[in-house]
Amino acid sequence: MKKLFSMLALTLALTACGSDDDDTPSVDIDSATVLKVTQIEFDNASHTFTFSLNDGAGLPVTGAENAKYKMMYLGHTPATVTAFSVPWHHAVLCSAGFEVEGSCMGELKEKSLGNYSFTPDTVPTETWQNKRLAITIAGALSQNKAEVIIIDSNAS
Repeated sequence: MKKLFSMLALTLALTACGSDDDDTPSVDIDSATVLKVTQIEFDNASHTFTFSLNDGAGLPVTGAENAKYKMMYLGHTPATVTAFSVPWHHAVLCSAGFEVEGSCMGELKEKSLGNYSFTPDTVPTETWQNKRLAITIAGALSQNKAEVIIIDSNAS
């Protein structure tokens, strides 16, 4: 009986101390001192995009779905024949947590470790041309440098 109890206790201790299946090192967004957005993929139909968020050492950053963000869609309408023939530039700002709120919110989700998707609740009009995207994510200690990315295949 004593052996059985000892084996049961040992089995319980070993299973209780088991680790998660994913032992990949990562950094919480509020601990990261550098944030880098990479591997951006854009879906023109839904205006949803995916991206990876890493720290300065290349480790995946987690917890960004609760962070401050600005996602800005930029573009212009086709030129109209007028005396000036100047196309008008437009922007849709989706943001959360910043003092200046955008015209839309959207949903930022962590799909896997350090990989995110963003779906806006308001999308630019289909008549926009030369569409671009600027992404800003902010943690407690840093925010990434926003770069304007071409997302329209016929952009110049």
